Amino acid sequence: MMWLNEFHFLRPWWLLTLIPLTVLFIALIYLNRHRSGWQQVLAPHLYQHLLTAQGGVRNRPPLYLVAICWILASVALAGPTWERLPQPVYQLHTGKVVVMDMSFPCAPPMSHRTG
Repeated sequence: MMWLNEFHFLRPWWLLTLIPLTVLFIALIYLNRHRSGWQQVLAPHLYQHLLTAQGGVRNRPPLYLVAICWILASVALAGPTWERLPQPVYQLHTGKVVVMDMSFPCAPPMSHRTG
């Protein structure tokens, strides 16, 4: 259980993208159940017999696959990790300056020079 204490997200705000997924998924389920106005007029056991088994060709992927991909992308963008490393954004890097005096008094006297 110790590894679970170290688990965290680097960018947890990406998990907020799961809220629109939830709203969209609930709205699509509601619209799918209330597809036509005949549900209010006919009894449910009769309405089921009016639906055809084929119902036309489906050109879209199943909704659960879209939801699974959305969840995986949101979690991946949130950046799950077990290591706490310092963020380079928050570190101060101060410059270093090297000063070297190259003026004439630092040179050896002319009498000691050879050549």
